[in-house]
Amino acid sequence: MKAAHYDDFRASLQLRVVSRGLSRWRQESRLTGAEVSRRGGFSQSKISKLENATQTINPPDVIALGLVYGVPEKERDALFHAAVRARDPRMWEAMGRDLPCAGWNYAEVAAEAAELRILAADVLPPILRTQEYALAVTSAQAITLAEHLPPFDADRHRQHQARLREDPPLRVHLIVGESVLRRPTGGRRVMADQLVRLQALAELPSVTVQVLPPGLGAYPGMGTPFTILSFVEERFDDVVHLGQLDGGRWLESIRELAPYRETFAKLTSIAMDRGRSLDVITELLDTMTERPGE
Repeated sequence: MKAAHYDDFRASLQLRVVSRGLSRWRQESRLTGAEVSRRGGFSQSKISKLENATQTINPPDVIALGLVYGVPEKERDALFHAAVRARDPRMWEAMGRDLPCAGWNYAEVAAEAAELRILAADVLPPILRTQEYALAVTSAQAITLAEHLPPFDADRHRQHQARLREDPPLRVHLIVGESVLRRPTGGRRVMADQLVRLQALAELPSVTVQVLPPGLGAYPGMGTPFTILSFVEERFDDVVHLGQLDGGRWLESIRELAPYRETFAKLTSIAMDRGRSLDVITELLDTMTERPGE
């Protein structure tokens, strides 16, 4: 199959898994582009395109590069199957779903995003959490789920949150229910610290927080927390992440994304504006730090 023209090409999430894997392999091997080109017979231009997901990736190329980098067979096969799935989903289905296949998680995709539009119905999103709040959320989960959740990575979390202050920054637009801010997740002290953090981040030019009025009743998107992730690269279309206990569901097609874009647009006009929302956060912080009986 001929690779799509760059201007028209769109890289799926599955393809981007493969490109990230190839980039990671080369970095871990510490081989230069020239060395890889000489050993594998690939031009440096092609290696760059594969690692940046600017064209389709042939599964045999994944095997060839895996051999050049000295990648263990199991890991090599998982990325090969991911390339098969990205290039021909029907062939992947015919091969069987029990085969190892490299996947992706929310943190990996969010790390590449330029903007996050978030509807938070029950809990604050990872990008705005304190470490203590994040740990409280994890510890509250069922044992069978908590055992499979990745441990909290404080360094990675700080790096992700630092993007809010970079130039250009990661942009975040959060629409959150007032009940989420009132709930003492982790206890009053932990929640108070979380509100202080949220207050500080909400004052950044890159962050917009809008609180849904407490007496709102039914509203668009009710019961369906979601995040719309947007990217700088033209070849990366918007995607939607639906938070679920098993790690979540991803939507990529224009048809699937349309109701979430429309819902978020409606919510921006329903929620309190930025100034009033900051006032609400301050009021709730005062309440959270009051001593019992005061």
